[in-house]
Amino acid sequence: MNKGKLVLSGLALMALSVQLAAQRAFSLHDARRYATEHAYSVKDKQLELEKAKKTITETAAIGLPQVSAEARHQYNPQIPQTPLPAILLPNPPEGVDFVLVQFGVPHQSTYGLQASQLLFDGSYIVALLATRVFKELARNDLEVSRVEVLDNVTRTYGTVIMTGELVSILENNLEVLRRIYRDNQKLYNEGFIEEQDVDQVDILVNTVSNQLDNTRRQHEIALMLLKLQMGISLEENIVLTDGLEIFEAIDQDAFELMSKPFDLMADYEYRGILLQEQAARLQVKRYQMNYLPSVTGFINHQQNMFGNEFKMFDFNRYWIPVTVMGVSLNWKIFTGFDRYAKTSKARLDLLRVQNAKKQVEDAKQVEYDRAKSEFEFSINNMRIRRKNLETASRVREKTLIKYREGVAGSFELTQAENQLLDAQSQYVQSMIQLINAHSALNKILGNYNN
Repeated sequence: MNKGKLVLSGLALMALSVQLAAQRAFSLHDARRYATEHAYSVKDKQLELEKAKKTITETAAIGLPQVSAEARHQYNPQIPQTPLPAILLPNPPEGVDFVLVQFGVPHQSTYGLQASQLLFDGSYIVALLATRVFKELARNDLEVSRVEVLDNVTRTYGTVIMTGELVSILENNLEVLRRIYRDNQKLYNEGFIEEQDVDQVDILVNTVSNQLDNTRRQHEIALMLLKLQMGISLEENIVLTDGLEIFEAIDQDAFELMSKPFDLMADYEYRGILLQEQAARLQVKRYQMNYLPSVTGFINHQQNMFGNEFKMFDFNRYWIPVTVMGVSLNWKIFTGFDRYAKTSKARLDLLRVQNAKKQVEDAKQVEYDRAKSEFEFSINNMRIRRKNLETASRVREKTLIKYREGVAGSFELTQAENQLLDAQSQYVQSMIQLINAHSALNKILGNYNN
């Protein structure tokens, strides 16, 4: 019997260890770091960056030597005939002015090798510069995505913590109220209190129970959202190791954060608009370069064999070599104002980007001022809500004592309990508001930048 119990205990411990091993623990720092590598949006931007790198190689290849080879066989079932004056023949036939003469043979085989090198093309040079700007844009988009992920994960992590804290608070409240309800039922059955006192507490039990169920659902949804933002499967179990201490750290570092100066260049969205301006300038230069000619060097070599039979793979025979070398210049002198129109459109696009840059500069300043103001308000609001919660808790405890002693009635208990519930809810909301404002200010100040 004892052996059986030992075996069952061992199996239970093994099952518990397997379950704990299956759960992944994340602090806020760990969750941020994991998300910057595995979030779906980050992975997408990483692929875009790799694609941009390949575009540079693709564009650079245009200016590298181009080599191609060909093998061709031509069969002439009817050899072309050319009319020649009959007088040119040694013995011209009488009465004939022209005779038909065949030039060629039925079979012609050719092996060729062609090589070319772009010597000068202004638009190619600008295109190379543009691809590098394109790569920097892709890299900047990746950083923007990472910052967005850090911001979202921070906010959602805080929401999960606070909804979980509210669940614990409501569970404790519900346990106290249910105990009072059971005691009241006994007192009512014995005739010491009225039925109204029992009903009032019953209403409180149902209210808190419903609020608890709703908070549990909010907690589960917030946890699912966090896994989605981190790039973790929704079926996987995770545990958050940080708690209310992250909010205490925010409160302690509030003055230092609000004292940090605002640097516009630390914002990746602003860096992106600067890169767009650079790309727009290169686009203007690209169309301007189309006014210049392009120069290409080339060399072509062929080996030809002619015969009355198919001998394409007979290399013991004499193949006639042909080699051509040269330089070609292509200059579009007049294109019907096409280049002028494209250049003008590119200049207009540049003006639009410059106008957008100015708008972003002003918008970022407004965003910083608003984020700083909201963070300062959220700090003060959280402190007030925490004080109100402490006061409401003391009032509820005193009212409970009076209620048990018969000094306070069910109405006073209901009022105290509702005040406590309201204070608890407002405190949780203020904490969520605090971490959201804190994250927004960190984001605009560039504290999420790598």
